[in-house]
Amino acid sequence: MRAAIQAALHYPESARMSGMAGRTRVGFRYRDGSVSDITLVTSSGSGLLDRAALAAVRDAAYPKPEPAQMGKTLNEQLWVTFNLNTNE
Repeated sequence: MRAAIQAALHYPESARMSGMAGRTRVGFRYRDGSVSDITLVTSSGSGLLDRAALAAVRDAAYPKPEPAQMGKTLNEQLWVTFNLNTNE
C-alpha cells in the first residue's frame, strides 16, 4: 500500500519551490482494493503537504488483496514522505 500511495503522490510545486519537506501520517480503511474514511492523523506542519498526502491516498491504484483478506476491512495508518532529495 505504501508504494501505491508514494507512486500517486504529487509534490506540490509551490511547496517544492519553498523548500518544504516533511512527513504526514494518514489513516484510512482498506477493503477489497479500495479505501474509505481517509483522515489526517499527524500533520506535516504544512497544509499543502497534508492535502497532497490525503489526495495520494485517495487517488492511489491499490493492489487487489490476497484471497484471505477479501471481504475484510483493514484499518491502516501510514506515513507519506515529502523529500526534496528525490524525484517524487
